[in-house]
Amino acid sequence: MEITSHMTGWKAILAFHSCGWFGKDLHRIDGYIQDDKKKKQRAFCGNWLDSFYSFNISQWDEYLKQYKNHQSKNTSMLQNTVAGDSDTSSPSSSTASFHKTQSDPSMNLDLVPEDKPKVKLEKCRYNLDGLTLLWKPFPRPPNHSKYYSFTYFAMQLNEMPEDVSHLPPTDCRFRPDMHEASFEKNRLEEKQRAARKEMKKLNKEPEPV
Repeated sequence: MEITSHMTGWKAILAFHSCGWFGKDLHRIDGYIQDDKKKKQRAFCGNWLDSFYSFNISQWDEYLKQYKNHQSKNTSMLQNTVAGDSDTSSPSSSTASFHKTQSDPSMNLDLVPEDKPKVKLEKCRYNLDGLTLLWKPFPRPPNHSKYYSFTYFAMQLNEMPEDVSHLPPTDCRFRPDMHEASFEKNRLEEKQRAARKEMKKLNKEPEPV
């Protein structure tokens, strides 16, 4: 992806890497800034779910070297794990870990306490000159799992502030049909629940009209 300043001619050239077979490039992003003479001025690296850093462009080759060494170790460990699973005596052992993940309560991410992150995101592992943190996500609200893991921003989209004088009349939160639709949806759901409960009580099966 290229982001160009039409005033200065400078560009930010970013690469969003696709995930490899062993997930080695999962969420990886890197790139650099070049001036109007196509000279590289600053480099970037990071993870678009966790953090984003800049560093001296003179360290670009060192960054690629460190990344390659780090990923070689991770790939070797994963390959050894897969090979170890395939060497077991049980013919179904290769899928045992998959089925365990699906059924084992200890692996259920919905049961993770709210004060602990569901995914342990990786911090910057590179030793580079001039490394500067540019961005990291704001922590999610304490009860985000009950609200579809919404961020604070997403939760506030439907909240009407006390002072509405600064809002334009076209703000969708003023639309009466949205509130009426929500009320009607709830009414129909309650009607369906009552009908199913009554049919179950009378031991009847639903019949198409």
